Amino acid sequence: MACGSGACAAVLSGVKNNLLKSPVLVNFKKGSLTIEVNLDEQWFNLTGEAKFIEKGIKINQ
Repeated sequence: MACGSGACAAVLSGVKNNLLKSPVLVNFKKGSLTIEVNLDEQWFNLTGEAKFIEKGIKINQ
């Protein structure tokens, strides 16, 4: 399991403050994500494995 939004926020902050250099590999207990940041063009890209972990059901109200 990974928190992609949290990882993106942390990496973006690190790159903006010259503490990290893109791309950044972020390791979690059950996998890793690669985050690429381009400050000049104002975009970032999150790459990693996707796994099916749960099935939900729709409840009609």
